[in-house]
Amino acid sequence: MRRAIGTIGLGLLLTAASPAEFGGWTVITVRDLPEYLEVGRPTPLTFTIRQHGQQLLSGRSPTVTVRREGSRWPWQRRRVSASPSPGAGPGVYQVTITAVEAGAVSITIDADFRGSRITLLPVRVIPTGGTRQALGSVDRGRQLFVATGCVTCHMKRDDPAASERNELRVGPELTGRQYPAEWLATKLADPARFRAASNDGMTMPDLGLDDREISALVSYLNQPRSTTALSAER
Repeated sequence: MRRAIGTIGLGLLLTAASPAEFGGWTVITVRDLPEYLEVGRPTPLTFTIRQHGQQLLSGRSPTVTVRREGSRWPWQRRRVSASPSPGAGPGVYQVTITAVEAGAVSITIDADFRGSRITLLPVRVIPTGGTRQALGSVDRGRQLFVATGCVTCHMKRDDPAASERNELRVGPELTGRQYPAEWLATKLADPARFRAASNDGMTMPDLGLDDREISALVSYLNQPRSTTALSAER
């Protein structure tokens, strides 16, 4: 059991070790995704890595890159070593981000596993002591759709920002789809109750979502196409 732990400033890169010599793909799931960062306030970013979307994968040296939104280059670089962390659970990794400037940042997580990576939707950075205005349910759900790894397996063409982050076609396409809210909430909370296999026989994992995350995802996934598209353009 290993957990990557380190502290990074805004725009800092955690340098990864060489990937292991075996194939496959992964799903990266961010836990308790912050809605915003605050200048000068250390904020943990915890995530899991699942091989083939199922088995929690330990012993990696993932890379987290933070950039000012719209910039191609990280501001700083630092190597973070993996270290044992009893009680963290398998496949759990954490870094701490301390923002130094208000605006928005782009965060990319590289799993250190055959090129598997995800770039989150932009995260707001508010000034020190600034107003902590929560995102609306649809926008929060859109943010979580990417950060929890749903976008890795599910195509959603009516949201361009999500569609461009889709890596695989192993789950049902969600473009233009709407579902009974209660059924969808139950599916997200307990995927084992509805064991529909994907295109390659894989089944959806339990991502450990809480009630607020599930509610936001239901709101996002059930939005009419025109509303989702407008949200994607903000």
